[in-house]
Parts: sequence; structure tokens; C-alpha cells
Amino acid sequence: MKKLIVLLIALMALTMLGATELQHWTGSINTYFILPDLDAPAVPRVAVIFEPTGPCVFNSVLMRFYQAGSQGQPQVMAELRPVDAAGNIDESGFAPPSVLKQYSEISWFPSATLFDFAGIPEANRTFAGGEKFAIVLSVPNATANINVGVLGVGGDIGNSYTYIDTYGWYRNDDVFTNPMSYAFTADVTYTGNFLDLEATSLYFTGDMFLQPGDAILYEADVTSNSNIPVTGDVKIEVLDQATGTALWTQTWANQSFPVSTEPVHFTCTAPPVVAYPTTAGDYQVKLTVTLVNDMDNTNNMLELEQITFSPPGNMDYSDDLDTDEPDNSYAWYNGGSEIGVDFWYYAAPLTLQSVGFRINDSSWPSGAATNPNLKYAIYNWVDGLPNQLYVTPDPVPCTLGQWNYYDVSALGLNFAAGESFMVAYKQVGDYPNCPSLCTDESAPLSGWISSYYWNPTDQTWYLGEDSDLMIRAGVIETVTGVEAPIISIALDSGYPTITWDEVTGAQSYNVYGSNDPYAAQPWTAIVTGINDLGYAYQGTETYQFFYVTASTEADGSKMANTELVPTVNANAISRKIKASDVKAEVKRVHKLPVANTRK
Repeated sequence: MKKLIVLLIALMALTMLGATELQHWTGSINTYFILPDLDAPAVPRVAVIFEPTGPCVFNSVLMRFYQAGSQGQPQVMAELRPVDAAGNIDESGFAPPSVLKQYSEISWFPSATLFDFAGIPEANRTFAGGEKFAIVLSVPNATANINVGVLGVGGDIGNSYTYIDTYGWYRNDDVFTNPMSYAFTADVTYTGNFLDLEATSLYFTGDMFLQPGDAILYEADVTSNSNIPVTGDVKIEVLDQATGTALWTQTWANQSFPVSTEPVHFTCTAPPVVAYPTTAGDYQVKLTVTLVNDMDNTNNMLELEQITFSPPGNMDYSDDLDTDEPDNSYAWYNGGSEIGVDFWYYAAPLTLQSVGFRINDSSWPSGAATNPNLKYAIYNWVDGLPNQLYVTPDPVPCTLGQWNYYDVSALGLNFAAGESFMVAYKQVGDYPNCPSLCTDESAPLSGWISSYYWNPTDQTWYLGEDSDLMIRAGVIETVTGVEAPIISIALDSGYPTITWDEVTGAQSYNVYGSNDPYAAQPWTAIVTGINDLGYAYQGTETYQFFYVTASTEADGSKMANTELVPTVNANAISRKIKASDVKAEVKRVHKLPVANTRK
């Protein structure tokens, strides 16, 4: 019986009792805007409108700033502004509550800067149910040479607005060439009943890489963090990443959740398993909870990537086509930095044939064209840490702006079914005189469980980035098997009885028949996956020729050809399940964002 693997998502602990984070941006931080933009018409400030679902007190806001995208020694100021009934930021009246940070007080990305409003009278930061508020950011000491890089997420809006002189506030999709959301996170304390449903855990049989046609069972845990009993909806769905259409869905509507710290468990029943198509593809599994007036919108969804794959071919975590423009790319300040992707395949042993890397074009970093080279390395895992099997002794050339493939078949690297191996990109040259490795930042993301980073300064491996690194492993199925059993055939009342000697390592046997000894194999399967050392054929087809295959698996599925008439193949599919544990002491590593520009 297959065991369930739990997909664990770490939830950030709240810093205040009863406090709740409000966040309208989603995805990985990948872009920034230089504030202010003094080109006419100037942009002096930006904002995010927050929408609490009940009466609350605003406590603080976190913002992310990019030092390499800043000039001089900027001050940054966060203002708390009301939002009128029409949804407009109200900047009339007296000066609003605000917090000013000097340059020395800014915590640069990947850290966040905290603007704490606790010193401001609570009456000035209290909002009734249904009221919205805005956090407005500006640079009070701005000049042509003093500004700050405000970080966000490209392709997302997230209730983000930008002020344009003489025109006023505009939503960001009307402002930027690449719509972006500012990565602001507000902290509020709700003053009435607290309502929140949390998508806690998603369980599944199988693995990250599945076989086409696999049938997978999904289960989920949902926790109510509310201080009163609530009723909400729970949904698990499987989506085709290429089309966005639902392959399968089940909804549990109007579910009752008591006041309890214990999660409520849900098991798919309609049907109990999801049968994936028999062709390879990329899929997204989503667990979503819905509660009217839910007060925490950061924990309503979990997602899982499921990839159906059958060797030979390229294994990767991106669903982008080769012709698609990559979402972003990585580079590091220090040459010798290394980022790797972990691969495994439960269904068969694999032989590594090639490795591939999607390299950004010459537009970024600025010196990429002066040094179009990279190194790569291959690892397995020993005692939970990467163990290097091969690294290129010298840099190898790469072509900017495309996939680059390198033949490693001569290395003879074989990996057992379910065994992890890692393909790593090793940066040649310090930033900005180096290429950059592209990433796919479209949901679902698997980097949080599959990528690892080597810091050449402290000589330590860390967990990598959430987004999917565009690294490929070209694999074939390893040709393994057992010797052919020696068979004999005797007639009993006109029916043939086929017997054979036991084969060392065989778990089962298959019997095939044909009337043409020269017919292409495999012949017609008469019986498969039997444990006996003989089989009495009593079928209606008068086969004249037989062969037997020995299998290393109980279901008799994987084939390795032997001699013609009395011969055997070994054909098996491993059903071993690999628990996807984090294998190293971890902290997050972030890429260098890309600057965004106005339309």
C-alpha cells in the first residue's frame, strides 16, 4: 500500500498576539522601481491599498528595498492614509500618521524594513468594518542623485498604485511596462470576532515526477483559526498548466469548523483518485479554502506541482516552452556561486545523458557578453548533503539568450529508482561580468523543495529559491534486468506446459506466445507477474512458440530482451515512494531583481 507524503508549508509566526498580516502581492520578488522617478511627469510616491475584512487597529508595515537599485543615502517615509468610499486615496486634511526611516535604519533586501506605528495614538490608526486604508511611501530627501529601489513582483498588481504629478493616483497596470505590485505587508489587530480558515496541509500518494497514467489520491488538512465556529468551503483541484483547464475537482461546501486548534481532514471521494492522462504533462494541484469575511488572506491556498514524465527526455520543473521569454534570471556577486536542482524518478532507474541551462541574453547583467562561460556540476546525496560526482575542470562556453546543452553520457552516471541527483550551474566570474541563469516564476513553484545554493564564501549549502530554476536533466531509462530463464516445454493432453529454472534476483515471470518465431517482440502476453516456475497453457490460440521473461519487480513490468524462443525479459516499475525532505541546513537565497520602467 502506498504511503501518503505530506506537503508541509511553513507559515510565518505572527509577531503580535492577535495580529494578522495583510498582503496583496503574491509570488517571488523579482523587480524594482526607482523612487522618485523625476522624469516628467514625475512620480514622487507610491502606495498600496489594504482591505481588512473587519474593524481593526493598524500596527505596522513591512517594505522591501533594493540597495543596488538605490542612489545616495535616501530617507524613506511611510504614511497611513484613509481611503474614501469610492476607493480613492484621501490626501486631504492635516498631515497623516507617519514613520520616517533614516538611511542607516533601512534593512536591505533580502531583509525587510519595519515601519512601526505603535507610538502613534491608537485612535489615529483604527478602522471600522468595511473601511480601507493606504500606506503611502515617499523619499523626503530625494534629489536627482538620491532615490531608493522599491521592490515588488512583476506580472502582479496587488492593490498597488503610483502617483503621477498633475494626473494623480493610477493603478500600476496603467503605469508600468511590466505590471507590478509593491511588496508591502501590513500588520493589523482585529478588534471583533476573528475569522480565518487556513489551508494547512496537502497530502498525496505518488511523487513530484509521476508516470503518465498514474492514479493519485489527495487529502488535505484545514484549520480554523477563528474564535467562533464558522462555516466555509474547501476545494481540491488539479489543473493542466498548459491550458488552465481543470482535470479534476472536488468541493466540500458549507463545512462546519468548530473552535479548535486541531485541523479537519478531507479525503477525495469523487472519484477517490485522480487519473492523469497517458501523455506527459505539467499539472498544478491547489487546495483552496473560502470563508466569508476571512481576515487573513495569506493562508487560503496551498499548491503542488505534479509532472508526468516518461524517459527518455528532459526532466525540468518549468512548464515554459523553449520559445517563451523567461520570467527572470539569477546572478550572484561572487564567482563560484552555485545553484542546483534536485531530480528523482520513482518509477525507474535513470542514466544521465545531458545537462541543460537556460541562459539570459546580453541585456543583464551588463557584462554578460564579455564572459559567456559557465561551469556545471553533478551530485548525488550522502548523509543528507550533496556529494560531488563531477564538475567541469574548466569553464565551458555558452550562448546567451537560449538553452545550452552539454553531453555527459560518457560519465556513465546511473541512479536507482527514487534516488536523488542534482544538476548545478556554477557561475563563472563576479557580477556583473557573468551570465545569468533564467527562472520560471509562474505557479506552481517547486524551487522551495528542489533547489540548493552553494555559498563560496562560507563554503555551505543552503536551500535555494522558491521559483523554478531553468535547469534540465536529459535522461534515459537505465538498462537493467536479470538473466533469461532456461525454459522447457512439454505437452499434456495436447496443451503445452512451460517450465523454467529459477533466476537469481527475479521477483516474477511473464510468458509470451506466437505462431511466428521471427515476429517482432514483445509477443502476445499470455500471463504476467506470476511467481511460479511453470505455467500450463490452456488457451484457445494454438501458439507454437513461447518465451519467458524474468522481472525484478512483482508486477513483471520492465523488459530486457534475451534469446528467441525460450527466452525472458525483465520489465518492472518501482513503486517506491520518496519522501521529499529538505537535505541541508537552510536559509533563503535571493536573486538580483530586474528594474521596472514606466510606460
